[in-house]
Amino acid sequence: MARTVATLIRLLLPLLPQFLTPAAAATAEAEQMVEFKALCAVAKLLEVPVPLTAEDASVDADVDEILKLNMTAAPATWRTYFGDGSETYGWDKMKDKITKPKDATHWQDNWQRWLDTAKMLKPNPDNKQWLEDHPPPPNQKVAAAQLTVIAQKAIELQSKYKTDFANKIKAKESEAQTAMIQALTASAQRTQKTFDAFAAANQQERTDGDCSGDKAGQGVLYDLACLCLAATTANSKYCVGQPTTAAWEGTAGKLKQGMDELKKHCSQGLTVKPSAHSLTTAAAAVEQLIGRFGKATVLGDKLGKSDTAACSGEADKVCVKYDEYYSSAAASTKNKKIPWLVQVEKAAAALQTADAAKTEALATANSIANLKAGAEAVYAAAQISPPNAANNGETPAPNKATVDCTNIKTNTTCREKGCKWEGKTEADSPCVVDGSQPAATGKKANEGAAGTATTSGCARH
Repeated sequence: MARTVATLIRLLLPLLPQFLTPAAAATAEAEQMVEFKALCAVAKLLEVPVPLTAEDASVDADVDEILKLNMTAAPATWRTYFGDGSETYGWDKMKDKITKPKDATHWQDNWQRWLDTAKMLKPNPDNKQWLEDHPPPPNQKVAAAQLTVIAQKAIELQSKYKTDFANKIKAKESEAQTAMIQALTASAQRTQKTFDAFAAANQQERTDGDCSGDKAGQGVLYDLACLCLAATTANSKYCVGQPTTAAWEGTAGKLKQGMDELKKHCSQGLTVKPSAHSLTTAAAAVEQLIGRFGKATVLGDKLGKSDTAACSGEADKVCVKYDEYYSSAAASTKNKKIPWLVQVEKAAAALQTADAAKTEALATANSIANLKAGAEAVYAAAQISPPNAANNGETPAPNKATVDCTNIKTNTTCREKGCKWEGKTEADSPCVVDGSQPAATGKKANEGAAGTATTSGCARH
């Protein structure tokens, strides 16, 4: 028994000083440096501009290519409405020439796009090669019908791409940037909207109410000042291992000077680009430290060094107190969030939306690229002339002139009909077409271009 008691005493003796200390400091100096680095990481992240996404230029280029192919394959009479794409062919000047009033709205809605396409097709040194490579196809009607369907789908996808880019990418990236600036620079002092403006103008020495209540948590830079800068330089030593050259003093410019020094320490280490993940991770790292080092009678709602419930900026009381947002008492919960944390969450959500939209926009752009490839294939196929009988390996059917001559059985009749008799007697050889006579042309076999009868006899029978 005596041996057991002796063993217990030996184990408890090292712990005795802790029980005899009435109120140990909430955060030791080394621990405060950890908190400073965590808050610095958030500040540095919020200072990095949101990378702005640029529109994919290939979307417009691919749609333009499809529209050029579509217009080139369209009927010449339709293309004349748009001429060279100049204002001379604008809707106001051409609308009276549209013969189908019921289609007027459709024409008006699409006119400018068609006019722009006609302008791209106006011959010039830049498009000379394109025009040479894309002559109007022989199978124009079939190509135009297919290309019209492709063009309409491409226009729909282009509209979707631009709408999504404006509303889900560009707007959300801007929203994230605004929220990040608010989280970083918001000032707890109502007379100045940003911390930098407050720090430059401040002429009041730090007091207990400056870093607690609803003044705490407004902006990351403000909280950094509360965490590290005391009312005097002698007590402004807990974040960087030695006193700063300026503090939260009553002289104008001193607070700014002290913060500029802290920012230099913040700039050390890794620089991360803002994203939904990096913002959330950095903010969570700070939140996990709030109240973590609270001990004895010290409330667990602070970052920084304090041996009481105060954050006055005096010796051993250099901290930021989030008593509006966190409670150290189990029976007293708080429902509000730290304002700068709210802004970080808002920025993270906006960037997450933008990231999802960028994936969707890429898929839309790829669909348009596939439509362009399809349009080019249709146009290339339309350049091939329809196969004729000879190409199919078939024997061409005899023309009427050949039939008329070979049916003649006598020399006299053969010559009268303008054919050639190759026999030596009146009836010893068939009559054939005379190759020296001109072929019949025109609307009919026995008519010329103007509809008059030809003089070659074979085709008249």
